[in-house]
Amino acid sequence: MFEVLDRVREKPKAERQAIAFGAAGVVTGVIFIAWAISFFAFVNEQEDVTKSGEQFGIGAIMDSLQEANSRIRKEVGTAQEQLEYISSELQKGEPKTSGELEVSNIEDTQQITPPIVQEPEITPSGVEIIQI
Repeated sequence: MFEVLDRVREKPKAERQAIAFGAAGVVTGVIFIAWAISFFAFVNEQEDVTKSGEQFGIGAIMDSLQEANSRIRKEVGTAQEQLEYISSELQKGEPKTSGELEVSNIEDTQQITPPIVQEPEITPSGVEIIQI
């Protein structure tokens, strides 16, 4: 290898430049051929994936948006069904279970006064104690 380089160094400048240009062209050609082989292998692989049913690009985006739209419509439908069920149960006047509040007219109830709150006490550590 070093002998070849020594022989090239002994040649005139124009010939050395031609050899350097040719060597650069060969290296570039080899890199281009390797890239082209890998590129076409990738394209063929993508065609196989596309044929198997997967989509890329705008079609895939549109499909996912349609799927999201159908899920939202399904959830809205479920919420409407639940609301109708609750509304029908309230209209039936079912007996109240424990823990439910009974709503009555304000005229029938007495006015509720809020509790009296005293000024807070501050402990030596700085905690406020509020008594109701």
